[in-house]
Amino acid sequence: MMSEVLFIVRPLVLTIVLEGAAGCLLGMKSRREQTILALINGITNPLLVLTGSLLMNVYGVRTGMILVYAVLEPLVILAEGILLGRTLDHPQPMMLSMKLNLVSILGGILCSKLL
Repeated sequence: MMSEVLFIVRPLVLTIVLEGAAGCLLGMKSRREQTILALINGITNPLLVLTGSLLMNVYGVRTGMILVYAVLEPLVILAEGILLGRTLDHPQPMMLSMKLNLVSILGGILCSKLL
């Protein structure tokens, strides 16, 4: 049971920390902005992790990972960009989403190689 919880919580915490820090560097410094960003990630990240895991179980790790990066990540960027646009006063929410997710993706890849 604990391993299943960690399977979801570990990437979520990493994503919130990385995107929160990147958000600060990109001007998202208010508590409201950081909370909105964390809540959005709280929705999209577990869905990405669970769907990605399912794809890897069905299609194998290699094909599943290709599908995660080629299909799911762009959908996450789109969904988060829409949610950021509706909740924050940012001139380019889709570009913001792309930058934040790039940091998160690269950080996740790096952490998976190091840990």
